Amino acid sequence: MFVQRGVEVSGYVKYAGKKYGVTLQPNGCFCSCEDALVRKVLCKHIAFVAMAELAYYAAERSAHRQPEEVRPT
Repeated sequence: MFVQRGVEVSGYVKYAGKKYGVTLQPNGCFCSCEDALVRKVLCKHIAFVAMAELAYYAAERSAHRQPEEVRPT
């Protein structure tokens, strides 16, 4: 589950029996996994949360759009 507060998105990602805290902000991202903390890289958990947010907003936009009428040629 993810929570959005203003421009910040935060939540938890469960992977391989472990739970990681992830936060996305305009000025940077955070994940509690070893790759993000030790290696200082954008990990797969951050990528997952970012893609989930993009998918959510794409679905919201699509739900409000009316399909164009298709006319035979």
